[in-house]
Amino acid sequence: MVLVGVPTPEMRIELAAAGRVRPGRSTQVVLVRRLAFPERDFPVLIDLYLEGRLPLEKFVSETIALDAIEDAFAKMERGEVLRSVVTLP
Repeated sequence: MVLVGVPTPEMRIELAAAGRVRPGRSTQVVLVRRLAFPERDFPVLIDLYLEGRLPLEKFVSETIALDAIEDAFAKMERGEVLRSVVTLP
């Protein structure tokens, strides 16, 4: 089983014991933090977006003004949004 992402402290996962408790099987939690290298990664990501292979709009929950940023952080902490994009006037 592989889980992708970083959960909030309140999140819980339930696993059925059947099929998990056998010799040679284990459940592990691994947090991996990979550094991004903008000079290498950004051109690739831009090309993927321009080719229509990276739908960035699906990663944006809302677009907000700069003066709504505190509310956006509160929504993120409550798990109501994934990512807010700040627009400037």
